[in-house]
Amino acid sequence: MNGTEIPQIDVPFSFTRRPRPIPPDLRPDWRVSVLLLILYYSRGHKVSLRKLNVINWAIRSADNREVLLDYLLNKTQSYGIVIRFEPGIIRAIDLAKGYKLVEMEYGTPSGIKLTAKGAETAKKINNLSDCFEKEREFLINIKPHVKEKDISVLLNWEN
Repeated sequence: MNGTEIPQIDVPFSFTRRPRPIPPDLRPDWRVSVLLLILYYSRGHKVSLRKLNVINWAIRSADNREVLLDYLLNKTQSYGIVIRFEPGIIRAIDLAKGYKLVEMEYGTPSGIKLTAKGAETAKKINNLSDCFEKEREFLINIKPHVKEKDISVLLNWEN
């Protein structure tokens, strides 16, 4: 036996390496689109990096969306809510900056805001009827309730 035949059926075989699919929430185009939507629904089309990371964490799963919305609406205790700061959002920011869709604002707190080109792109994404439905609904629901002070308390940066 030379290693490429199965003696019982005497048929040659080979292995072909196939690409693995990437989950949608790890795809750069999905992340940049969600980043633009987060900024589009934020007051003044800008957001602090802390708030961006919290919303990005929440928007990735239904459970996280429910937990953050409950915290913001009902002012429940933040104990047990573990926010994951993901490097993927930083890569999305870098890509969006490269395409001149966003720009950084330095100050207290430092943040990120949409450029005119970014606002136009975000508006087009927002008007799509066949994608980002859950994300848009979540952003609309939290928009009037998400405040910098609540984010600081959630992250235990302020009591």
